[in-house]
Amino acid sequence: MIIYSRLLGFLILSLIFHLMIILILPELRIDFKNLKPREIELKIVKKSAVSKRIKSSNKLQNPIKKFDLNKIKEKLKRNKNQSKQVDSNVDLPVANNLEKILIPEFENVQLEGEKSANKVELNSELAKTKEEVLKEYNQKNNEISASKNSDFYEIKKISNIRRKIIYEPPKPKFQLEKDTKITLKFKVDNYGIPYDIRFVTRSSSYVENIAINFIKRLRFDAVDYTKPDEVEIVLFFKVE
Repeated sequence: MIIYSRLLGFLILSLIFHLMIILILPELRIDFKNLKPREIELKIVKKSAVSKRIKSSNKLQNPIKKFDLNKIKEKLKRNKNQSKQVDSNVDLPVANNLEKILIPEFENVQLEGEKSANKVELNSELAKTKEEVLKEYNQKNNEISASKNSDFYEIKKISNIRRKIIYEPPKPKFQLEKDTKITLKFKVDNYGIPYDIRFVTRSSSYVENIAINFIKRLRFDAVDYTKPDEVEIVLFFKVE
């Protein structure tokens, strides 16, 4: 009975409290009789491009958050340790980069079959070799200049003395009042075709055009290297 009396008293107090709230607050008084329907304006707003970008960026960031950087670092360390522990099946020689290589002194070079008293210095040998090369160079240039058409052209210099002319066009016909000559330089590619023709000495445009056309038709032998050779040539225009 005591429990029921307390419960009844609590309900009465709660009812009095709620009635007081209704009487004190007039905003809560609802007149159901005077209720009328009201019109409400609704506007449909499209989602902005910014919101779409924010959502797309969130989607990209979500999978990144799932990864644990510490776990990735641990896996990398394990892989490095495993690679270090792998034994090689090949017996590699032990190399020492501190070993010295004995280089002979070139100041005093002893030729094979000669006595120690007949030692020859390297500089003198190089000088002799240079003289022999120059002699051969001059001989080859003399042979080149002594060609069958030496009355019309003469090759003064050529970077590769072993390159030969395999085709020379016929001597051009021209009409001049007096004898003249012209010097030109040009390059020869690995196929033996002249190009990049330049004038060392100038003459009339008539003579220069004949000289250029003659050089373009010259053909040298082909070589197996790509670096071009340089040639200096003199053309003699003699009035007959």
